[in-house]
Amino acid sequence: MLSTLEGRLLTFFLIFVRCIALIASAPIFNSRSVDRLIKGGLALGISLVVEAALPAQQYTIVNYVSLVLLVFGEMLIGFMMGFTAQIFYQAVGLAGEVIGQQAGFAIATALDPATEQDSALMEQVLLMITTLVILVSNMHLAVLQILAETFRVVPPGSVVGLNDLGKAGETIAATMSGAGRVPGFFEFAVRLAAPSVIALIALNVADGIMAKTSPQVNIMVIGFALRLVCGLFILIVTMPTICLLIHDYLALYPHWARTVMSWLRA
Repeated sequence: MLSTLEGRLLTFFLIFVRCIALIASAPIFNSRSVDRLIKGGLALGISLVVEAALPAQQYTIVNYVSLVLLVFGEMLIGFMMGFTAQIFYQAVGLAGEVIGQQAGFAIATALDPATEQDSALMEQVLLMITTLVILVSNMHLAVLQILAETFRVVPPGSVVGLNDLGKAGETIAATMSGAGRVPGFFEFAVRLAAPSVIALIALNVADGIMAKTSPQVNIMVIGFALRLVCGLFILIVTMPTICLLIHDYLALYPHWARTVMSWLRA
């Protein structure tokens, strides 16, 4: 059994580990464009506030293995909450990639400063728009609110059973496949990309008809330029609707995160 001071220090360390795990996996917070000192300072500030608000915890540390298991459990909880948010965020990126491929932007890639990897231009555009929607609507604060709630539902040092982890994993899988009235990961990406994809498919059909009726016209060159222009035009026209759809979809994150959290209840 640890003393009161040692228990407080261990509680603070476990809280800090959970905060770092969520910040490292949640969208926007895990961006490489955010300085590491800012991430560490944010996790440190949250840890100080949460530790002061929590009651004193009692720990029984038998050996180093039990301490490692406590730290691993905190990392797992933080990563699961952050990964749940990342699923909602990357659904928009998938829709952007589909639109880019249909519009002829598949060959055009650029370095994404957030991941330092090459990605499709249309994907980056929609992810930037999603980031603006999150910041303007204060949805990034919802992630921090969920993080604070995890310490009430699952106090630091709580042991989470394997069966509960399986049920939490099923809930995360439901965010990807869809359940009830809530659109899943792939379903939402299809809905978001549907207007542009349908219009571009109709344009391809028109190109095929023109190629049959006017073989002397170089449809390949004209059709490629038309797909680029048409893809950008449809994206501009549907941008207000896209922003509303993104906002409504991302607003579902707190509900799903609390559902995952309920399975991790000690």
